[in-house]
Amino acid sequence: MKLIIRVGQCLGFGVLALAGSLGAQTPGVFQTNLTLRIMAANLTSGGPTYQTAGLNILKGLKPDIVAIQEFNYGNNSAADFRHMLDTTFGTNFVYYRESGYSIPNGIISRFPIRAAGSWDDSLVPDRGFAWARLDVPGSNDLYVVSVHLYSSGSASDRNQEAQALKNLISANFPANAWVVVAGDFNTATRSEAAVSTFKTFLSDNPIPTDAESGGKMETNEPRNKPYDYVLPSHSFATNFVPTVLPSRVFSNGLVFDSAVYTPLSDVAPVAPGDSHVSGMQHMAVVKDFNITYTITNAWPDAPFIITQPASQIAAPGSDVAFSVAASGAGALHYQWRFGAANLAGATTSMLALTNVQSGQAGDYSVVITNFAGSVTSAPASLTIAAAPVIVAQPESQTVAPGQSAVFTVTATGTMPLFYQWRFNGLPLPGATGSSYTRANVQPGDAGNYSVVITNLAGSVVSTEALLTVAVASGHIIAQWNFNSPTPDGQTTTGTLTPSIGSGTASYIGGTKAPGSGEFAKGSAKDPQTSDNSAWNTSSYPAAPSAIRRRARSSRSAPSAGKISALPGTNGQAAPAANTCAFAIPPTVPISLIFPRAYQSPGMIGNPRPTVSEPLRAQTIIRTLLSRLSPSLRAPPRARAAITTWPPRAAPPMPPAARSALIWSPLPVSPSR
Repeated sequence: MKLIIRVGQCLGFGVLALAGSLGAQTPGVFQTNLTLRIMAANLTSGGPTYQTAGLNILKGLKPDIVAIQEFNYGNNSAADFRHMLDTTFGTNFVYYRESGYSIPNGIISRFPIRAAGSWDDSLVPDRGFAWARLDVPGSNDLYVVSVHLYSSGSASDRNQEAQALKNLISANFPANAWVVVAGDFNTATRSEAAVSTFKTFLSDNPIPTDAESGGKMETNEPRNKPYDYVLPSHSFATNFVPTVLPSRVFSNGLVFDSAVYTPLSDVAPVAPGDSHVSGMQHMAVVKDFNITYTITNAWPDAPFIITQPASQIAAPGSDVAFSVAASGAGALHYQWRFGAANLAGATTSMLALTNVQSGQAGDYSVVITNFAGSVTSAPASLTIAAAPVIVAQPESQTVAPGQSAVFTVTATGTMPLFYQWRFNGLPLPGATGSSYTRANVQPGDAGNYSVVITNLAGSVVSTEALLTVAVASGHIIAQWNFNSPTPDGQTTTGTLTPSIGSGTASYIGGTKAPGSGEFAKGSAKDPQTSDNSAWNTSSYPAAPSAIRRRARSSRSAPSAGKISALPGTNGQAAPAANTCAFAIPPTVPISLIFPRAYQSPGMIGNPRPTVSEPLRAQTIIRTLLSRLSPSLRAPPRARAAITTWPPRAAPPMPPAARSALIWSPLPVSPSR
């Protein structure tokens, strides 16, 4: 194919005379180059049809050729598709779309389509393999195949599709043709058999990511699988070049994610949340290729653009400048346009706009002319938007374990605003509202919470709000297990050594001497029925009053007190003199774990003892309370357990208390 540029013979005498005076203005053959941007795009988000988010991405990345999947728009009329192309790509773009399918594939192109068609995909009924032969500059045509492999099928199914495509391309396209297969492969990994089959005649090198170095290559919306590809034939892969955007260069091509890419002013009108709106299918994948070609019968000094004007985002009331760099013989004349209308007085290489307002948002371009011809720049869009500003920062807070922490932020700026909450600098999945609730807070949730707020015009990060989880470390004084440390099947043997924690059990009156049968069979509630020992006693004094007396007598000790815990025994309640004595630091949380023999409905051998177990449990806990620092208080659950136990009856202990009575008080401020 040859690109012919001719200057008409209607030029006036003065222009021809000028051409003659300058010399060297004769038509000739010249070599030039062109960069093609090719995109794989399954960007539907509306059931499935193309909506604003996907169209923004297509417009912002400015592809020359798109292998598009699920090609539905509006009512799918010719007028609808023409409107889609005109407003998203430009009036010079053309397209091919498969017919007879519910989610057809297609090709959108800046260059003329010389031929196009569809091959049947035997594994899926709702789309085929769309192909088009494009009349790109130079002597070679470019063959593009838009594919959407079997999403619900197996890796073997997708490999069958890849094999079929390989055979179809071999049979229908010329040998060594420039070919690009692009689209949604639905592959779980890049090592799937289908990818290996494609790589026998196409190139997957380099692999695009979302960063200039490193980054993620996964392209489905959750960003965990490599679904989408742009694969050139080996004959065309040598034309690969880095993808260049206004402020960034991607040497391997680009996986575009609007939540990752910055600055979004490079790709206006893309919004931060476009790649992840509800229903969005995948990320866009872009690769650029350079074509060198020859222009015949062209004037060598006609104007050509070196640097196109760049799209911009500006705040209301700010100043904006568009510029273009061009070259050509003689004087270059500029005329800037807003939409299709010429801007009066805008006749230099720079267009300056002051105090811009919403009515000035739109597309700007410039026509550059000289005696040899003219050239029109690509449109540069101006978006008027105010960057987000935080007017109320999230606040630090302190909560108890099990409670909820709610952080809120208030911000202004051009809508929509997008929120991403972070915990210690890392994004919290799904935390994308103006408030964030951390339910059932645990100690591991303590740390710094912040939020990043973005919109078209930029982003802002909140201050960090500190979440403190007010939990005191429980201190186990002792857990008594009167059974043998190693079960021996004997109910007359046991130990007074605590199984965990620390404490001292003393033989004080009323018990048999050590080693003389001080252990006897314990409560039937003990699951170790074959090795169930209890402390054997021989008297039954008034336990509660004895406990109170011991507690009062110990109050002179500033740092510790003697508290009596009374285990149940064989046939009788333990006497006050026969006690387990614990050293209680006055300012630490308490965990008092009772021995198994104490966990019976009533005293063993005495179903209705004079003093019930619950009453004694209340007395013990209240005595413990009396020894604590005034700055400590019992949590509500502990208080409820004390007050709900009947004072004179002898039912089983509540289930939560059968294994242990555990109390971890929380510190409170003096004002409370």
